[in-house]
Amino acid sequence: MNPPVLRFVSAVIQSGQRFLALKMVRDGSWRFAGGKPCAGEDDRTALIREIREEVGIDCLSLTYLTSTRTFADGAWWEGNYYLCTSYLGVPANQEPDKHTEIAWLATNELRESESYVVSHV
Repeated sequence: MNPPVLRFVSAVIQSGQRFLALKMVRDGSWRFAGGKPCAGEDDRTALIREIREEVGIDCLSLTYLTSTRTFADGAWWEGNYYLCTSYLGVPANQEPDKHTEIAWLATNELRESESYVVSHV
């Protein structure tokens, strides 16, 4: 039996030379805001919803950056990343049960996979 393929979308929210990241409760890693689309949602709709749920802002611009495919937790994860450089609101941790904190990180503070994505900015 083949492992499942799961889709996700993620936002690279940029301010100057820093990128908004969320520290995961599960493993302490830093990740970009995003998540899995609900049934019938396209990438843009899912990402706008996820960004609002996780950090409480409205992205005014979403530009496709790149896609990745990785195997983790018994599944293939296929993700599309979008750049957001303009938004309304002040980012805040809206899901403390999932994220211990949020922060603006420089490229050298990101995990290797996030650094790869940022290299497309």
